[in-house]
Amino acid sequence: NHFVGLPHIFGSLGYETYFFHGGHEETMGFKRFTTHNGVKHYVGLEQYPYRDKDFDGTWGIWDEPFLSFFAKTLTESKKPFFAGIFTLSSHQPYAIPAKYQGKFPKGDLPIHEAIGYTDFALKNFFEQIKDLPWYKNTLFVITADHVSLNSRKEYRNVSGKFRVPLIFFHPGRDLVFPSLDRVSQHVDIAPTILDLLNISECRLSLMGHSLLQDDVNAQYALNRSGNLYRFIRKNYVIEWYPGQKVLAHKNLPELQKVFYPNLTLEQLKDVDLMSFLTQYYNQALNQDTLAESHCL
Repeated sequence: NHFVGLPHIFGSLGYETYFFHGGHEETMGFKRFTTHNGVKHYVGLEQYPYRDKDFDGTWGIWDEPFLSFFAKTLTESKKPFFAGIFTLSSHQPYAIPAKYQGKFPKGDLPIHEAIGYTDFALKNFFEQIKDLPWYKNTLFVITADHVSLNSRKEYRNVSGKFRVPLIFFHPGRDLVFPSLDRVSQHVDIAPTILDLLNISECRLSLMGHSLLQDDVNAQYALNRSGNLYRFIRKNYVIEWYPGQKVLAHKNLPELQKVFYPNLTLEQLKDVDLMSFLTQYYNQALNQDTLAESHCL
């Protein structure tokens, strides 16, 4: 399929485009996908100069040295640049380098110590770049691909399984969003970046919305687990198995579901929206029309 993403857009505007991942270049199809998506420079385990010394024994390069390498490469890069990095040390088996054993809190789950290490690595990355000329001209976006082990009840429900951090940070600007207490999703990130950088004439697809827009109707998330589709609002979740009854329940921070006996008019409108978006996406995949945006 053909499609238009941020690397295509920024590449057309004269940016150098990068994607970094400390694992083997074919891990999860990253190299094929990102280069197809317009990334000019893919940098992975094979391109890292100290891989024998800094290999973690499982996934690839430890986060701390690879983030440092990321910073050094961007500093030496032609400006402006658009770059992404996918870290790996906070994944199973949740190992940390031997020299940091005992430095980070163990917590009550195996992942907590590894999260402490990745947090430390990210802090060192910002310490390394904070006085460089390009730092104050850069928009940073930090998020996660999925939820992992957790010990807090607000993650023990159907929407909590998809609840990850999303941070926008620009050291040279005050970023003001209409609301921080809202539902958003990964597909909202690209239009938000374009909006923050005043590339407002670009419309990637009908799936995502800029978080700078204060439209309550656009504050939702749509996801799928197997054959179960979920449409998530702040106060309720709609569940739909195609061909079966649509159900709505309260978005509560616990395992049990409190279902609505009948769908409200607002929820029925969301069922229509969920059906439309599902059909739009599947049809675009089948007919290869995802690239029909207004960006290039």
